[in-house]
Parts: sequence; structure tokens; C-alpha cells
Amino acid sequence: MPKKCSKPNPQGLLSARTAAAHLGCSVRTLRALVTSGDIKPSGTQPSGRPLFARQSLDAYLTALRDPKRYMSSLQAAAHLQVSVDGLLHLAQTRGWSYAAVRTRGRTSIRIRAHDVRTCRSNPLKGRLSLRESASYLGHAAGSGRSAVSRAVSRQYLPALVDGDRAWILKEDLARFKKERPVVVGRAITRPFSAL
Repeated sequence: MPKKCSKPNPQGLLSARTAAAHLGCSVRTLRALVTSGDIKPSGTQPSGRPLFARQSLDAYLTALRDPKRYMSSLQAAAHLQVSVDGLLHLAQTRGWSYAAVRTRGRTSIRIRAHDVRTCRSNPLKGRLSLRESASYLGHAAGSGRSAVSRAVSRQYLPALVDGDRAWILKEDLARFKKERPVVVGRAITRPFSAL
């Protein structure tokens, strides 16, 4: 349990925990927003911990809903012609500013529009993640990711590796599905002939 301030807060500023609860995010996400410059602390506690004004937090929440400043994950994915998984991967690996917004029990991801619009190179265009590829191939949720990963590692299915994740073209998945190798246990007996 964090230590209480020795002096009461006369300005009505919020602690990081209270500010994060107001935003509907974790304290860790709030710290990331401070680091990225999206939210600025309005003061500090005697211990040096930041304090936040409710007005600045409300201004940030309003900005998240401004379509000129932030896009929904679906809008950004359509703009870049990638899947939502691909978009989140780009946002995480390229250092883009994004936030999860909870409204009426639903969580949506909002991404800074400037980051999306200024993206010059998009290596993931038209590619699917392993999870999306497994779903495309008709595997049940959660069970097919390892099978697709094996096909990629054995070079039966070509993939682009960006960061530590593999991304597969939809056309290659369609060919793989058409010429699907026979799976016996964990062994794939016939390779992908289109390579």
C-alpha cells in the first residue's frame, strides 16, 4: 500500500492510481502516456510522485475521441491495409501512441492519427498474424497457431518475420489451403508445392 502524503492536497490533484482509475487504464499505461507526452503531470507529491489535474485527464479523453487526432483501430487498419493484429504490432514496434478506451463496458483501441498517416513503409500490408492465419485456415481458436508456426518454421509456408512475429500473405494461405498437406499427428507429410 503506497504511503500517504504528509500534507493534504489542496489543489484537488489526483494521484497516479486515482488518475489511472479516472482514465480507465492501469498505472503502467498512465506512466507510458506521461513518457510519450500525451498527459502532463500538474504537480508532485512531497515524495516526488506525480499528481494529475482532473481537467487535463478529461481533455485527454476528449482528444481520444477527436477523429483529427486519434483513429479507431479499425479505421487505422483500413488506412494501412493491415489486420488489427498487424496494426497493434506496428504500433508497439514503431513506438506509436495508442490507448485503450473503455466506454459502456467495451474497450476500443485509439491510435494517434499522425502516426498512422505518416507511416511511410508498411511491411505488413496484406499479411496476417499466426492467429489470424490459423483462423483463415479453419482451425479452432487457439489450437491452430502452433500448426501454422510449424508450417512456417519448416518452410512449407513463406512468411515475413518482423520483430519476433511471423506474418503471412493471404495469397500464400489460400494456396496452402488449396494444396493443404496431410497432417499425421504432428508430422506434415507433404510440403507446400508452390514454393
